[in-house]
Amino acid sequence: MIKLTNRALLVFVLSMVCCQPASPCTVFAVSQDGTVLFANNEDWKDPYSRIWFLPAEDGKHGRMYLGFDRFGVTIPQGGLNDQGLAFDILAGPSYRVQGDPAKERYGGNLIVKSMEECTTVKQVVAMFGRYNLEGTWQGQYFFADRTGDAVIIEGDKVHRKKGRFLVATNFYLSQSKSEGHQCRRYDTATEMLEKRGPVTTNLCRRVLEAVKQEGATPTVYSNVFDLRKGIVNLYHLRDFASMVSLNLETELRKKPHTIDIASLFRAKPPLSGTKSPVKEPVSRLLARVMDEQNVSEATKRFRLLKGPERLRYDCSERVLNLFGIDLVYMGRIADGIEVLELVVEKHPQSANAFDSLAWAYMKNGQNQQAIVNYEKSLEMNPENANAATRLQELRDR
Repeated sequence: MIKLTNRALLVFVLSMVCCQPASPCTVFAVSQDGTVLFANNEDWKDPYSRIWFLPAEDGKHGRMYLGFDRFGVTIPQGGLNDQGLAFDILAGPSYRVQGDPAKERYGGNLIVKSMEECTTVKQVVAMFGRYNLEGTWQGQYFFADRTGDAVIIEGDKVHRKKGRFLVATNFYLSQSKSEGHQCRRYDTATEMLEKRGPVTTNLCRRVLEAVKQEGATPTVYSNVFDLRKGIVNLYHLRDFASMVSLNLETELRKKPHTIDIASLFRAKPPLSGTKSPVKEPVSRLLARVMDEQNVSEATKRFRLLKGPERLRYDCSERVLNLFGIDLVYMGRIADGIEVLELVVEKHPQSANAFDSLAWAYMKNGQNQQAIVNYEKSLEMNPENANAATRLQELRDR
């Protein structure tokens, strides 16, 4: 469990650097008459959403995270701690923060530190203010607490909640006046929340349903946290007629545990629109085998998958390809190459598979192998501009 948690946090740190600006999300905090709610639509192309719970220990608050499965663990995108402090991450265009060189740099992840140590938004703002935030940012952090306070941290800029609600999507509030924005989701959510009336979970549900996404990056899950009661309300795959509620205090009394969000609901179609339920990604199985043995045993295990056991897993090219790419990004380049070689073996007509393998070879300094595989990718897909560019770079060396 400790190994899994540490690796999850490592991928969490990577996710802060690798946010995808094209991925939409809608987050808002709303409060009135003692009710404080925090709501989110998580819009992404990956259906493997998870929720996991980490009880309080060693002076750290108990906390819950929501996110997606990559490299056999979940990349947190939002969460709630046992003090009623919630957060969510919104991707956005890349921008540079100058920072304050007089302040110290923090070597870890400030969201993790905030959820472990902070109780209020005021404490979060003070914590971020203590450190030099210099660097390239690709998004913004939204925090809210049980008092009704909320904030959007946009690099070294801070936007506090002033009325009964605060909304964020994928543009920056600091730029909205000078550059304007064209975000239907932001305008729709704002218009609905401006209408007077009781603040309820049903109000949040209606707003989330109105701004849900379809297409390439659809809404995978939605959540409404009751920050005073510690209730986690979940919706799955844009079905707002079905809600599952979890009590944070009850879940945190248990040992650390992880739940596939899909398992909390009746079998539902995956994002592709077919009728089979969301399956467990085979990368989870391969990651377990790698932890216990090595990558060669993991690829061997994949080749032996047959019949009913194979049907349990999503063994698609996409899952294997992402797994191999993640290994390379995490410095395990040789392991990543072996997984990507497996992808090419199983999908010999895929231009993307050869492109990914070529990239991994290039990262490992195996330039001749990279050239060979980029050439194969281009042969299959002459419009692969990335392969053409990389080939030219490699030949010019």
